[in-house]
Amino acid sequence: MLFSLKGGRCTPPFKYQHTTSFFLFIFFFTLVSTSTAQNTQQTQQQERLTKSLNFDIRNHLGTKSPYKPQQNASTYSKPPQGCDLVYSDLLVRHGARYPNGKVIKSTLNLLKTAESWPVREQFKWLLNRTLTWKEEDGNELLSLGEEEHRNLAKRMREIFRQTIPSHETPQARNFYRHTRAYSFESTNKSRTIQSAQAFGESLLEGEQFAIKKDIKQDYVLRFFDHCPLYETELEALPAKTNVDSLTKERYQLIADRLSREIFEDGSNGKLSPADAKDMWHLCVYDVVQGNYGSNADESWCHFFTPEDAEVIEFAGDLSKYYSTGHGFELSYQISCHLLAQIFDRIEEKIAGTPVEIATIRFGHAETLLPLLSYLGFGKDDFILSHDSTAEVRRERTWRTSVLSPFTGNLLFLLYRCHTQDEEPSYKVKVLVNERETILPGCNNLYCPLEKIQLLHPKAFDMKCEFQKMCNENPTEPYQETLFFVVFTAVVCLLLASFVNWYLWSKTRSPTN
Repeated sequence: MLFSLKGGRCTPPFKYQHTTSFFLFIFFFTLVSTSTAQNTQQTQQQERLTKSLNFDIRNHLGTKSPYKPQQNASTYSKPPQGCDLVYSDLLVRHGARYPNGKVIKSTLNLLKTAESWPVREQFKWLLNRTLTWKEEDGNELLSLGEEEHRNLAKRMREIFRQTIPSHETPQARNFYRHTRAYSFESTNKSRTIQSAQAFGESLLEGEQFAIKKDIKQDYVLRFFDHCPLYETELEALPAKTNVDSLTKERYQLIADRLSREIFEDGSNGKLSPADAKDMWHLCVYDVVQGNYGSNADESWCHFFTPEDAEVIEFAGDLSKYYSTGHGFELSYQISCHLLAQIFDRIEEKIAGTPVEIATIRFGHAETLLPLLSYLGFGKDDFILSHDSTAEVRRERTWRTSVLSPFTGNLLFLLYRCHTQDEEPSYKVKVLVNERETILPGCNNLYCPLEKIQLLHPKAFDMKCEFQKMCNENPTEPYQETLFFVVFTAVVCLLLASFVNWYLWSKTRSPTN
């Protein structure tokens, strides 16, 4: 009997009363749990949205970051009293460029595949995305890169015009406008030559000028190409494998998440880690080409969370940390040869040798970052690695987006300081990406030249021993070759002498 009549009421038996209470408890518990889970999910989404709103992905693109001056020139400090600018030495990375040919081919294939993706309604814009890139454009300079260099040249002109000429005449005061006032030097790559061309045309306002781009400049500015030991040891670094695994793990997570987010059926496995990587490249160049700010919701960057961007940025920085920075000593020690050339020009200027008021060199991230590292910039009190904590990653100063964006630059300014009773002394001020920066090891912005000589004696004394650093055999190749040539010549000479003597002796011997 399921129910009984007591007092005119229909009452369930005792055991069923407890069963009803139990189900009511389960019902309300489930309701509360579901509500709590939804609130938690909403809270997490809100936190993610808040972080996204406060996060600008444009500041986390590593060496692919577009250039912007890091300080307004109007805020520059005035030199000490009695000090005049007499010489400038500027190293500039090339401007914004296309990705390499391999990346262009891969991203074009992705876009072709995307035309048939079964995407959700809000992502229909993916079906019509196109690129004007061609595979042969790989690594070539973008129009933005030329514009970056033209604008930099205009700002540099305002610094160069402060240079005090050797002879105070009306013609000398306008010397900064003339071609002879500058030495332009570039690696023999089209992107650096085009950058130099854009910079020089803007600086000299259309005047004709020459760019030195022979093998000598390549040897100075692409020192990494002339160091066999560097390439061999870098490839053998175990840390390089750890960096690769860091990005692979993240791209796998991104691919899984985006497969659920983009496609109508929300299934996994439709995007691969390689697809996610190509989407990141497309995001980067949305920013570089100015397509991100106009409609961020229809940018490839829309698919990447702040955590994604930070992990990918850190992996890129870590790779450069080993190949161009403090993670591998040889990677920055080989830039000593370039610093020696800069110091040599400074000493020539002090001696009154060169006519130029500025030397302007055009190179690569692999030129600029090792030199900055050699000077002590971007060096942390801790070692970076693939398993660095979140705090270490957050607090690090080694950030390639800050140190070497497209058109990144390093400027040495030489000042001659006069006193009434003594010979003139010299001070150097350094600007990194147009920001006044105290040179590591110096106590103030205008650092005495003697102090810098003590900090970097090898470069000042032209004793970098580049060949010794870069060859697995400590004997320099020139010396080795010279010894071989001399040894061979002596042996051949002795052999020829012996043959001649033998033939002569045969002809002189009496016949029987």
